[in-house]
Amino acid sequence: MAFLVLACLGSLFTLNDAVGCTETNRDSCISLSTSASSFIQVKDVRSKTMITEHAMDFGLARPCKDDMTSKCCGDGVCDGPETQENCVADCSGATPAPTPEGGGGAPPPAPAPGGGGGARQCSDSVTSKCCGDGVCDGPETTTNCEADCSGDPTIPVPGPLPSPPTTDCTTEPAEKPEEPTLCTAANQGCCECGSVNVQTFVFWTEAGTTQRCFHTFNFPPESDSPMPVVLHMDGYSGGKSPSETGGDVGTAAKYYGFTSFTLGNNLKDGAGGFGLEFGNKGVANDAKPTPCSREDSREIEYLEKIFQFIADKPMLDASKVFTEGFSQNSMFAVYTAVCFADKVAGTWQGGSGQSRTGSTPVAPGFQGQCSFDSYAAHGSSCCSEAFCTDCQYWPLWPKTCSDKIVDCIAAYTDDSIACGSDWYMYEAMVQEGNDARLLSFPIPDDDDKAGHKDPRNKWAWFAGCLGITPSCSSSCAASFDACVDGATENKAYEKFESCEEQLKGGTLSGCIQGCAPTLSMLQRSESPVVTLSQGKFGTETNLQKADGSAPQPNCEKPFGPFDGKHTCKLPSSFTVPVISPDAAC
Repeated sequence: MAFLVLACLGSLFTLNDAVGCTETNRDSCISLSTSASSFIQVKDVRSKTMITEHAMDFGLARPCKDDMTSKCCGDGVCDGPETQENCVADCSGATPAPTPEGGGGAPPPAPAPGGGGGARQCSDSVTSKCCGDGVCDGPETTTNCEADCSGDPTIPVPGPLPSPPTTDCTTEPAEKPEEPTLCTAANQGCCECGSVNVQTFVFWTEAGTTQRCFHTFNFPPESDSPMPVVLHMDGYSGGKSPSETGGDVGTAAKYYGFTSFTLGNNLKDGAGGFGLEFGNKGVANDAKPTPCSREDSREIEYLEKIFQFIADKPMLDASKVFTEGFSQNSMFAVYTAVCFADKVAGTWQGGSGQSRTGSTPVAPGFQGQCSFDSYAAHGSSCCSEAFCTDCQYWPLWPKTCSDKIVDCIAAYTDDSIACGSDWYMYEAMVQEGNDARLLSFPIPDDDDKAGHKDPRNKWAWFAGCLGITPSCSSSCAASFDACVDGATENKAYEKFESCEEQLKGGTLSGCIQGCAPTLSMLQRSESPVVTLSQGKFGTETNLQKADGSAPQPNCEKPFGPFDGKHTCKLPSSFTVPVISPDAAC
């Protein structure tokens, strides 16, 4: 008998997927097995808990990852477990592959706002025929992908949806530390803990009633000099431990010399199963521009504990803490950076910016147009049922007072979810005196589309823009240019990647391994429109400084105040107030 839990899918951006069990991760993996034709059974091997998710969430085909490149959705081959029903990216137009013995292919799930239905969310490995690629084709309709298809009035918008699942683990550990403590059998409880390269720290908040954890990679020994810290937001995984290999963030951490902290929540009760809670139930306005108190969000106490942990560790550099994420995770990255501006040096916002009430682009979770409670009750009908007349922007206004931060904001111009919101956040950051760096990426040369994803060679852009390490020298940049000029790969970003491997290997003349690429070096990968509010990029200074507002991105989907075409419309009696946050700090 299968246990049934319906997930509210795709409300904002992408979901993290379960990993497969191997010999190296057997103690902390998630194993997948067919429990019915439409559902798969998910077993947490360590905690022995069982959850059943809708098959289109994980499909009967696992998504490709850094350590999983074949027999998975995104490898470009419609074979093994992939079918048209569970992997449109590989099998569009192909003959469906045989379904596993004992169960048929998974039927499309119930529609969900901004994604789901019969349309997969776009991700790093799925960039076409998916919700978020900016094209209303194939499986995408207004019913299952508002972001791509909002201009089609002929297809009805879905009504209220079931709430996302929450973790039902009730394990009570023998030890319940109040401060972050290395995970052991005695204190593990419901946290999934790393075992080899990942170190997990557990603690309890809310007067000892709620267990929390975070996962570190490349954690330095006591004797090392202070190392920068990158807080990697992972709100979709349910607090699970990342891969023991560290994935792409781990590779960057090893090369650039920082420690990564993966932050999440055991709960998955937000939009699309996102577990990190934004402030004031998603309502931000000039009366409350920065909802950053413990009363506003359960995450504030969680973050306070993490920042204190960093400050208490001499091997960690508390003056060089950065936040990072993509999509909704990057919205939480900037929320954290602003709320803790006295403790954060800068943030990377990939595929996001700031939502504005009454304006497009509309976030697939309708944040900025509807409160969290309204969306939970009405789904994508929340605009007509309970529009948020108290909202002005989301997730917050970047009022940092005397503690200024760097915000690197990156999006492709054909990203229908983010393009335009990036400009809104840039303008807000500049208004508050922060150092904003807007990177508006056109579709790369010789590519048909880019869509909702980070730029190619993301971690080079991340390190270069934020200045995780000192910028490469001019002699290094000259050697890099010569390398790219002589590279034989077809595409610019491929040539960059090839030469970056030489830089990392120490074979480029004049280069120091671990230096952060300069802006000119990065522009050999892709050519975004770059706007620097203070003429700085990484540790480079005296670059061209913006004069006034940034040029508006050349978005494929125009952005701005509602023009009547979007299914989300303002109440007839409501006028969006002019944004004018209180100047007092």
